[in-house]
Amino acid sequence: MYQVNKTNDGFMVVDQSTGDFVYDEDGNNLFDLESEAIKLLVIARMREAIDNMFEAVEEGDAESIVHLALQYKRRFGTKGESK
Repeated sequence: MYQVNKTNDGFMVVDQSTGDFVYDEDGNNLFDLESEAIKLLVIARMREAIDNMFEAVEEGDAESIVHLALQYKRRFGTKGESK
């Protein structure tokens, strides 16, 4: 699970399961705007969802695949849906 934390210097995304800060593709982990940190949080969640899906597919775990697909749909929606 990821969380946006406000610090004296700005906003950071933290992986709560490891305590590590999340970095964007440019190596940044501190943002002036909360909206920038939220974008990174969504990307981190998407990466995690995709990684979990690949693991379930590799293991042939149909129940997990369905569960993860439903989680992904609830969290990110599908094309044409508005959030």
